[in-house]
Amino acid sequence: MVKTFKEQFSDDERRASFERIKEALLEESYKTRKSEFYSDLAEEYKFIKDRVQKALLSIGCNDLADKIENCGRGKKCQSIWCESCRNNAAETYKNKVKKQIVAKYGSDHDEKFVSDNLLHVTGHCEVCRFDIDSLGQAIERDKIRWRKMRERNASSGIWGIATYEFELIDFEFMLRSNEDEKKQAALAQMIKQARTQGSLSQDDSHVLWVHWHGIFCATKDQIERMVGDLYHVEYDTVKNGETISVKERVKKTAESGLFVQEFHKSKSLEKNITGITSYNFKNAVRYKHTFAGSDYKGGEEIDRQDLGRLVKLYSDVQGSNWRSLYREIGV
Repeated sequence: MVKTFKEQFSDDERRASFERIKEALLEESYKTRKSEFYSDLAEEYKFIKDRVQKALLSIGCNDLADKIENCGRGKKCQSIWCESCRNNAAETYKNKVKKQIVAKYGSDHDEKFVSDNLLHVTGHCEVCRFDIDSLGQAIERDKIRWRKMRERNASSGIWGIATYEFELIDFEFMLRSNEDEKKQAALAQMIKQARTQGSLSQDDSHVLWVHWHGIFCATKDQIERMVGDLYHVEYDTVKNGETISVKERVKKTAESGLFVQEFHKSKSLEKNITGITSYNFKNAVRYKHTFAGSDYKGGEEIDRQDLGRLVKLYSDVQGSNWRSLYREIGV
Protein backbone atom coordinates (compact mmCIF):
# COMPACT_ATOMS: atom_id res chain seq x y z
CA MET A 1 0.00 0.00 0.00
CA VAL A 2 1.39 3.38 -1.01
CA LYS A 3 1.73 5.81 1.86
CA THR A 4 0.31 9.32 1.56
CA PHE A 5 2.50 12.39 1.72
CA LYS A 6 1.24 13.00 5.24
CA GLU A 7 2.09 9.45 6.35
CA GLN A 8 5.59 9.50 4.85
CA PHE A 9 6.85 12.67 6.47
CA SER A 10 6.66 14.37 9.84
CA ASP A 11 4.96 17.75 10.28
CA ASP A 12 8.36 19.49 10.36
CA GLU A 13 9.48 17.72 7.18
CA ARG A 14 6.26 18.63 5.37
CA ARG A 15 6.56 22.28 6.42
CA ALA A 16 10.17 22.38 5.23
CA SER A 17 9.12 20.85 1.91
CA PHE A 18 6.37 23.41 1.41
CA GLU A 19 8.81 26.21 2.25
CA ARG A 20 11.25 24.94 -0.40
CA ILE A 21 8.45 24.86 -2.97
CA LYS A 22 7.39 28.38 -1.99
CA GLU A 23 10.96 29.66 -2.23
CA ALA A 24 11.29 28.13 -5.72
CA LEU A 25 8.04 29.75 -6.88
CA LEU A 26 9.04 33.14 -5.51
CA GLU A 27 12.46 32.90 -7.15
CA GLU A 28 10.83 32.01 -10.48
CA SER A 29 8.52 35.01 -10.16
CA TYR A 30 11.54 37.21 -9.48
CA LYS A 31 13.30 35.93 -12.61
CA THR A 32 10.22 36.51 -14.75
CA ARG A 33 9.84 40.12 -13.62
CA LYS A 34 13.56 40.70 -14.02
CA SER A 35 13.55 39.38 -17.60
CA GLU A 36 10.66 41.69 -18.45
CA PHE A 37 12.52 44.68 -17.05
CA TYR A 38 15.96 44.03 -18.54
CA SER A 39 16.81 43.32 -22.16
CA ASP A 40 18.18 39.92 -23.13
CA LEU A 41 21.57 41.22 -24.25
CA ALA A 42 22.30 44.04 -21.83
CA GLU A 43 20.88 45.40 -18.59
CA GLU A 44 19.43 48.53 -20.16
CA TYR A 45 16.68 50.43 -18.39
CA LYS A 46 13.45 50.53 -20.35
CA PHE A 47 11.66 53.84 -20.17
CA ILE A 48 8.60 53.88 -17.96
CA LYS A 49 6.42 54.91 -20.88
CA ASP A 50 7.53 51.85 -22.84
CA ARG A 51 6.87 49.58 -19.88
CA VAL A 52 3.40 51.05 -19.42
CA GLN A 53 2.57 50.58 -23.12
CA LYS A 54 3.60 46.92 -23.03
CA ALA A 55 1.77 46.41 -19.73
CA LEU A 56 -1.50 47.80 -21.04
CA LEU A 57 -1.25 45.91 -24.32
CA SER A 58 -0.61 42.68 -22.38
CA ILE A 59 -4.08 42.94 -20.79
CA GLY A 60 -5.84 44.15 -23.92
CA CYS A 61 -6.20 47.82 -22.93
CA ASN A 62 -5.26 49.11 -26.37
CA ASP A 63 -7.42 52.24 -26.14
CA LEU A 64 -5.80 53.42 -22.92
CA ALA A 65 -2.35 52.60 -24.29
CA ASP A 66 -3.09 54.73 -27.36
CA LYS A 67 -4.48 57.53 -25.21
CA ILE A 68 -1.27 57.73 -23.17
CA GLU A 69 0.94 57.33 -26.26
CA ASN A 70 -0.82 60.20 -28.06
CA CYS A 71 -1.28 62.48 -25.05
CA GLY A 72 -1.14 66.16 -25.95
CA ARG A 73 -2.31 65.70 -29.51
CA GLY A 74 -5.67 67.33 -29.00
CA LYS A 75 -6.45 65.84 -25.60
CA LYS A 76 -4.61 65.05 -22.38
CA CYS A 77 -4.60 61.44 -21.15
CA GLN A 78 -4.48 62.46 -17.44
CA SER A 79 -2.63 59.26 -16.53
CA ILE A 80 -0.12 59.66 -13.72
CA TRP A 81 2.13 57.32 -15.73
CA CYS A 82 2.41 60.16 -18.27
CA GLU A 83 5.11 62.60 -17.14
CA SER A 84 3.33 65.72 -18.36
CA CYS A 85 -0.04 64.76 -16.85
CA ARG A 86 1.55 63.60 -13.59
CA ASN A 87 3.20 67.02 -13.23
CA ASN A 88 -0.13 68.70 -13.99
CA ALA A 89 -1.86 66.62 -11.32
CA ALA A 90 0.72 67.59 -8.69
CA GLU A 91 0.56 71.26 -9.74
CA THR A 92 -3.24 71.23 -9.49
CA TYR A 93 -3.01 69.88 -5.93
CA LYS A 94 -0.35 72.42 -4.98
CA ASN A 95 -2.46 75.30 -6.30
CA LYS A 96 -5.45 74.13 -4.25
CA VAL A 97 -3.32 74.24 -1.10
CA LYS A 98 -1.84 77.65 -1.95
CA LYS A 99 -5.31 79.06 -2.53
CA GLN A 100 -6.34 78.01 0.98
CA ILE A 101 -3.18 79.49 2.49
CA VAL A 102 -3.84 82.86 0.84
CA ALA A 103 -7.50 82.75 1.94
CA LYS A 104 -6.48 82.23 5.57
CA TYR A 105 -3.21 84.14 5.88
CA GLY A 106 -3.28 86.64 3.02
CA SER A 107 -1.01 86.96 0.00
CA ASP A 108 1.83 88.54 2.00
CA HIS A 109 1.90 85.78 4.65
CA ASP A 110 4.96 84.95 6.72
CA GLU A 111 6.20 81.63 5.34
CA LYS A 112 7.70 80.36 8.59
CA PHE A 113 4.53 81.14 10.51
CA VAL A 114 2.42 79.32 7.93
CA SER A 115 4.77 76.30 7.92
CA ASP A 116 4.50 76.08 11.70
CA ASN A 117 0.71 75.87 11.39
CA LEU A 118 0.50 73.19 8.72
CA LEU A 119 0.73 69.42 9.13
CA HIS A 120 1.43 66.53 6.79
CA VAL A 121 -1.14 63.85 7.62
CA THR A 122 -1.40 60.26 6.34
CA GLY A 123 -4.55 58.20 6.70
CA HIS A 124 -4.37 54.38 6.50
CA CYS A 125 -7.80 53.44 5.15
CA GLU A 126 -7.69 49.71 4.55
CA VAL A 127 -6.29 46.87 2.49
CA CYS A 128 -8.50 45.45 -0.24
CA ARG A 129 -8.43 43.04 -3.16
CA PHE A 130 -6.70 44.15 -6.34
CA ASP A 131 -9.86 44.85 -8.35
CA ILE A 132 -12.06 47.82 -9.18
CA ASP A 133 -15.11 46.68 -7.17
CA SER A 134 -13.16 46.11 -3.95
CA LEU A 135 -11.37 49.43 -4.33
CA GLY A 136 -14.65 51.23 -4.95
CA GLN A 137 -16.09 49.77 -1.76
CA ALA A 138 -12.99 50.81 0.22
CA ILE A 139 -13.28 54.38 -1.06
CA GLU A 140 -16.99 54.49 -0.19
CA ARG A 141 -16.21 53.42 3.37
CA ASP A 142 -13.60 56.15 3.63
CA LYS A 143 -16.12 58.71 2.35
CA ILE A 144 -18.18 57.96 5.45
CA ARG A 145 -15.16 58.71 7.66
CA TRP A 146 -14.64 62.06 5.94
CA ARG A 147 -18.32 62.93 6.26
CA LYS A 148 -18.14 62.32 10.01
CA MET A 149 -14.95 64.40 10.21
CA ARG A 150 -16.69 67.28 8.43
CA GLU A 151 -19.63 67.07 10.83
CA ARG A 152 -17.26 67.27 13.81
CA ASN A 153 -15.34 70.11 12.17
CA ALA A 154 -18.40 72.30 11.56
CA SER A 155 -17.17 75.18 13.74
CA SER A 156 -13.47 74.52 14.38
CA GLY A 157 -12.00 76.24 11.31
CA ILE A 158 -9.76 73.32 10.34
CA TRP A 159 -9.08 72.84 6.64
CA GLY A 160 -7.38 69.98 4.91
CA ILE A 161 -6.82 68.69 1.38
CA ALA A 162 -5.72 65.10 0.71
CA THR A 163 -5.37 62.74 -2.25
CA TYR A 164 -5.50 58.97 -2.35
CA GLU A 165 -2.70 56.59 -3.19
CA PHE A 166 -3.38 52.96 -4.11
CA GLU A 167 -0.20 51.02 -3.48
CA LEU A 168 0.10 47.50 -4.85
CA ILE A 169 1.41 45.10 -2.22
CA ASP A 170 2.43 41.48 -2.58
CA PHE A 171 2.15 40.56 1.08
CA GLU A 172 3.92 37.23 0.66
CA PHE A 173 6.95 39.01 -0.79
CA MET A 174 6.80 41.83 1.73
CA LEU A 175 6.98 39.46 4.69
CA ARG A 176 10.25 38.11 3.28
CA SER A 177 11.68 41.52 2.44
CA ASN A 178 13.92 44.00 4.20
CA GLU A 179 11.05 46.48 4.24
CA ASP A 180 10.48 48.75 7.24
CA GLU A 181 9.13 46.53 10.03
CA LYS A 182 6.72 49.30 11.09
CA LYS A 183 5.09 49.21 7.66
CA GLN A 184 4.91 45.41 7.76
CA ALA A 185 3.23 45.54 11.17
CA ALA A 186 0.73 48.20 10.07
CA LEU A 187 -0.21 46.27 6.95
CA ALA A 188 -0.54 43.06 8.96
CA GLN A 189 -3.10 44.81 11.19
CA MET A 190 -5.12 45.99 8.21
CA ILE A 191 -5.00 42.57 6.56
CA LYS A 192 -6.29 41.01 9.78
CA GLN A 193 -9.14 43.53 9.73
CA ALA A 194 -9.99 42.76 6.10
CA ARG A 195 -9.96 39.01 6.75
CA THR A 196 -12.17 39.44 9.81
CA GLN A 197 -14.64 41.48 7.73
CA GLY A 198 -14.54 38.86 4.97
CA SER A 199 -13.26 41.25 2.31
CA LEU A 200 -9.98 39.29 2.02
CA SER A 201 -9.34 35.56 2.22
CA GLN A 202 -6.21 33.74 3.38
CA ASP A 203 -5.32 33.23 -0.29
CA ASP A 204 -5.36 36.95 -1.14
CA SER A 205 -1.73 38.04 -0.95
CA HIS A 206 -1.88 40.48 -3.88
CA VAL A 207 -3.66 43.49 -2.40
CA LEU A 208 -4.08 47.25 -2.61
CA TRP A 209 -3.14 49.43 0.34
CA VAL A 210 -5.60 52.32 0.20
CA HIS A 211 -4.32 55.42 1.97
CA TRP A 212 -4.11 59.17 1.58
CA HIS A 213 -1.62 61.95 2.20
CA GLY A 214 -2.78 65.46 2.92
CA ILE A 215 -1.96 68.92 4.18
CA PHE A 216 -4.00 70.17 7.13
CA CYS A 217 -4.14 73.59 8.75
CA ALA A 218 -4.75 72.44 12.31
CA THR A 219 -3.08 71.54 15.56
CA LYS A 220 -2.46 67.92 16.47
CA ASP A 221 -5.05 68.18 19.25
CA GLN A 222 -7.65 69.50 16.82
CA ILE A 223 -7.05 66.56 14.51
CA GLU A 224 -7.33 64.10 17.41
CA ARG A 225 -10.70 65.55 18.42
CA MET A 226 -12.00 65.65 14.86
CA VAL A 227 -10.92 62.12 13.91
CA GLY A 228 -11.43 60.22 17.17
CA ASP A 229 -11.07 56.49 16.43
CA LEU A 230 -12.35 56.58 12.83
CA TYR A 231 -9.02 55.23 11.56
CA HIS A 232 -8.52 52.53 14.18
CA VAL A 233 -8.42 48.93 12.95
CA GLU A 234 -10.75 46.22 14.24
CA TYR A 235 -10.13 42.49 13.94
CA ASP A 236 -10.64 39.16 15.68
CA THR A 237 -7.74 37.31 17.25
CA VAL A 238 -7.30 34.25 19.45
CA LYS A 239 -6.03 34.68 23.00
CA ASN A 240 -5.78 31.80 25.47
CA GLY A 241 -7.85 29.66 23.12
CA GLU A 242 -10.65 32.24 22.95
CA THR A 243 -11.55 34.48 20.00
CA ILE A 244 -11.68 38.13 21.05
CA SER A 245 -12.30 41.38 19.16
CA VAL A 246 -9.53 43.98 19.11
CA LYS A 247 -9.82 47.67 18.25
CA GLU A 248 -6.56 49.61 18.17
CA ARG A 249 -4.69 52.31 16.32
CA VAL A 250 -2.34 51.42 13.50
CA LYS A 251 1.22 50.83 14.71
CA LYS A 252 3.38 53.94 15.18
CA THR A 253 0.53 56.38 14.52
CA ALA A 254 -1.05 59.05 16.72
CA GLU A 255 -3.98 58.23 19.00
CA SER A 256 -6.32 58.89 16.08
CA GLY A 257 -4.66 56.19 13.97
CA LEU A 258 -3.34 58.83 11.58
CA PHE A 259 0.33 59.49 10.96
CA VAL A 260 0.84 63.20 11.71
CA GLN A 261 4.04 65.08 10.94
CA GLU A 262 5.09 68.69 11.17
CA PHE A 263 6.56 70.36 8.11
CA HIS A 264 10.34 70.04 7.76
CA LYS A 265 11.94 72.99 9.54
CA SER A 266 14.96 72.92 7.21
CA LYS A 267 12.83 73.28 4.06
CA SER A 268 11.00 76.28 2.68
CA LEU A 269 7.21 76.38 2.66
CA GLU A 270 7.29 75.93 -1.13
CA LYS A 271 9.48 72.81 -0.95
CA ASN A 272 7.37 71.27 1.80
CA ILE A 273 4.16 71.78 -0.17
CA THR A 274 5.70 70.62 -3.45
CA GLY A 275 7.03 67.44 -1.86
CA ILE A 276 3.71 66.47 -0.29
CA THR A 277 1.47 67.38 -3.23
CA SER A 278 3.59 65.43 -5.71
CA TYR A 279 4.05 62.40 -3.46
CA ASN A 280 0.77 60.64 -4.28
CA PHE A 281 1.07 61.11 -8.03
CA LYS A 282 3.84 58.58 -8.50
CA ASN A 283 4.20 56.53 -11.66
CA ALA A 284 4.90 53.32 -9.76
CA VAL A 285 6.48 50.47 -11.73
CA ARG A 286 8.05 48.86 -8.65
CA TYR A 287 6.88 47.49 -5.36
CA LYS A 288 8.13 49.41 -2.36
CA HIS A 289 9.76 46.31 -0.94
CA THR A 290 12.57 44.00 -1.94
CA PHE A 291 13.01 40.30 -1.33
CA ALA A 292 15.52 38.74 -3.67
CA GLY A 293 18.60 40.86 -3.96
CA SER A 294 20.18 44.28 -4.07
CA ASP A 295 20.06 44.91 -7.84
CA TYR A 296 16.65 46.56 -7.52
CA LYS A 297 17.58 49.66 -5.56
CA GLY A 298 14.09 51.12 -5.79
CA GLY A 299 12.16 47.94 -5.09
CA GLU A 300 11.05 44.80 -6.89
CA GLU A 301 9.54 45.28 -10.34
CA ILE A 302 5.77 44.90 -10.71
CA ASP A 303 5.15 42.27 -13.36
CA ARG A 304 3.75 43.34 -16.71
CA GLN A 305 0.12 42.33 -16.34
CA ASP A 306 -0.19 43.63 -12.79
CA LEU A 307 1.30 46.95 -13.88
CA GLY A 308 -1.26 47.13 -16.69
CA ARG A 309 -4.07 46.41 -14.23
CA LEU A 310 -2.81 49.11 -11.86
CA VAL A 311 -2.62 51.77 -14.60
CA LYS A 312 -6.11 50.79 -15.80
CA LEU A 313 -7.49 50.84 -12.26
CA TYR A 314 -6.31 54.42 -11.67
CA SER A 315 -7.80 55.46 -15.01
CA ASP A 316 -11.16 53.97 -14.03
CA VAL A 317 -11.23 55.48 -10.53
CA GLN A 318 -9.59 58.92 -10.68
CA GLY A 319 -12.28 60.85 -12.55
CA SER A 320 -11.83 63.93 -14.69
CA ASN A 321 -8.92 66.10 -13.54
CA TRP A 322 -8.24 63.52 -10.79
CA ARG A 323 -11.33 64.81 -8.95
CA SER A 324 -12.26 61.46 -7.40
CA LEU A 325 -8.83 61.11 -5.76
CA TYR A 326 -9.40 64.19 -3.58
CA ARG A 327 -10.78 64.49 -0.08
CA GLU A 328 -11.30 67.97 1.40
CA ILE A 329 -12.51 69.42 4.63
CA GLY A 330 -13.21 73.06 5.54
CA VAL A 331 -12.55 74.12 1.93
